[in-house]
Amino acid sequence: MALRTNKSIKGELENLGIGFDFESVRNLISDMQYLVDNGIYGNFFNVFKNWEDPVNVSAGMQNELQSISPLLTQAVSNGLTPEKSNIFSSYVDYYSFYHLYRFMEWVYSMNLGRGLQEEDVKAIFSSNIIEKIILGQENFEHVSPSTLNDSFFQDIKEVIWTDKHTEKFFDKLHDLLISKSFNQMEDREIAFKRELKRIAKFLTVCCTVGKGRRYITTIEVISSYKLLFKIIKMDIRHLVNTKEYKGLLICPVCNGYYYLQEDEIPDDFIQCSCGGNLVYSMSLENVKHYVGSFKEMVMDEKGLIAGAITSLMFGLIFNNVILIALLIGIVTIIMAKNYTDGFKYGFLTGNISGALFFMAVFISSIILSGVKFNQIPSIGGSTIFIFIMVVGVFAIYCRRIWTFMCQRSKKSAAD
Repeated sequence: MALRTNKSIKGELENLGIGFDFESVRNLISDMQYLVDNGIYGNFFNVFKNWEDPVNVSAGMQNELQSISPLLTQAVSNGLTPEKSNIFSSYVDYYSFYHLYRFMEWVYSMNLGRGLQEEDVKAIFSSNIIEKIILGQENFEHVSPSTLNDSFFQDIKEVIWTDKHTEKFFDKLHDLLISKSFNQMEDREIAFKRELKRIAKFLTVCCTVGKGRRYITTIEVISSYKLLFKIIKMDIRHLVNTKEYKGLLICPVCNGYYYLQEDEIPDDFIQCSCGGNLVYSMSLENVKHYVGSFKEMVMDEKGLIAGAITSLMFGLIFNNVILIALLIGIVTIIMAKNYTDGFKYGFLTGNISGALFFMAVFISSIILSGVKFNQIPSIGGSTIFIFIMVVGVFAIYCRRIWTFMCQRSKKSAAD
């Protein structure tokens, strides 16, 4: 994709007619140039060209998306209903808002570098990103969350062109900008041009109402395209409703998992700390269906405590590291036959952690006694090395237990 330069900028601007600011349009063309030169426009078109709807576009799904969208709900309550609207209409109606949401889906997909899932779509529809765009215009990212006045939905119905010259200016400007991005127009390019024009017209109406006007001038037309280009080049990941991501990330390699927090999305994380690729799922049960190699490893709190107490008790009674290891292994095997997987995993983790703790204390006492009696040379390097290894492994298990406890507390708080 490359910019066409077969005409001079001056000649192109003269073809737009009269009654507009030349410098503003020149800056608009520069904005388009930036999008094309940096590959943003090409990437965006490729998203549109290869688009596959992430959700069923049936009436039932549209109703569900409408129910989670405060803006669409407000539009319906003010008389802009799907039944009274036409998806191909050139007038402002319910589908004007709906198509802007779909436009944001394309932007979000480009930001993420992948196709969208149902949670991604809901994160857009349940957010206030459209309200921010309408209220803030070119500074929409800085607008605090707010709802639109009901009068807005009445005002947009009454917006009209100042005259035929302004309407023709809009058409010619759109054709000029599109010509800057495509060398030839085929079916998908024509469809893309039509969709962008639909969005640009709706933004023009919103800009007009935002300025307290009823008649569209060339100023609002130019402002709407500047806003359109800003949306395309902006990363909107921080503007979606991250609360829609209620699942967890799972690593099939190490069986680790992490529940997303309210301000996180799956794409914030690249890889597991073990190097494995992360899988996002709404639940552990779902991921076991899709990832056959995943084996759920869930610790039971009672098993964890029982395992730690058992190993420490053996340590105090027998005071022998080798004997402790043997006894712990035997007890773990016995427990494994009669208890659930969660209890077994917790008991085993507690046992190992307790045993490692006892070994760390035992070896450290040897080292400290050597220091106390000035017998440092008598303490072999192998003893110190074993001590460091034991402490390191113990720290790893402590981290796992701490993560488990944090997950338990967060889950309890959520319940």
